[in-house]
Amino acid sequence: MTNSFSPIRITTFAYHDINNYSGTASHSHKLPQWYCVIKGKLEYTVDGKTILLNDYDSVFVKPGEIRTIKKTTAKIKYLHIIFEDLSLNVSYPSATLYHLPLELRSCLSSLIKEHTNPGLKNSNTLIDVLASRILIELNRDSRRLNKDGALNPLKNRELIEQADIFIQHNYNKPIVRADVSSLIGLSSVHFARLFKEITGTTFGQRLTEVRLQAAQRFLKDSSLSISLISVEVGFNSFSHFTQLFKKEIGLSPSDYRRKNAI
Repeated sequence: MTNSFSPIRITTFAYHDINNYSGTASHSHKLPQWYCVIKGKLEYTVDGKTILLNDYDSVFVKPGEIRTIKKTTAKIKYLHIIFEDLSLNVSYPSATLYHLPLELRSCLSSLIKEHTNPGLKNSNTLIDVLASRILIELNRDSRRLNKDGALNPLKNRELIEQADIFIQHNYNKPIVRADVSSLIGLSSVHFARLFKEITGTTFGQRLTEVRLQAAQRFLKDSSLSISLISVEVGFNSFSHFTQLFKKEIGLSPSDYRRKNAI
């Protein structure tokens, strides 16, 4: 599928929602491939380098590179696009994880909707447009990575440490990833990928972790009501706070307070 103004020509578009995924044997393609996990976990090996892909993680694979996919969860939802680069001039490090930021996930959802409803008017054109936007955004991040020398591991770690310090000092405020990435001079996409690559977790997961740690301190050391504590540590929804607390800590806030009462 392609049109006259598209910078790519998609030769293969595959979307799968599988309950018993067994993985894929070693193989290669003659064209570039973008592979994205939407839900689940798997190991993606490219020319001997293994990357663990979780929800909304993706990877580019260059033409001719040998790839092998192993499942880590039986249920997996993923898509991959094999495309011919007409004018995009894609440049990216080999076997590098790209975490899809929130601003591109709606684009991904629309892309899947168009693919799974092929009878919609101008569906092929919109698929090209949506796929091109995702590839362009990720390609911009990759170009910036190479141009700015951001492959320096020490520099990367220092930037992410700065971001983590900011989170720890401002967790009680309504901060979003764009605030932090702008503060340290990185694009939102670049920051999301680096943060997960270095810390092993996403920005959102780390922010939640810091907020819940603060909530535990308040529950143990203060007499504030639980609803007020949820506000003090940055949650807008009390029900969301209690659900997350029990999911991550294993106890409800009230049970945690009783268990840790002095």
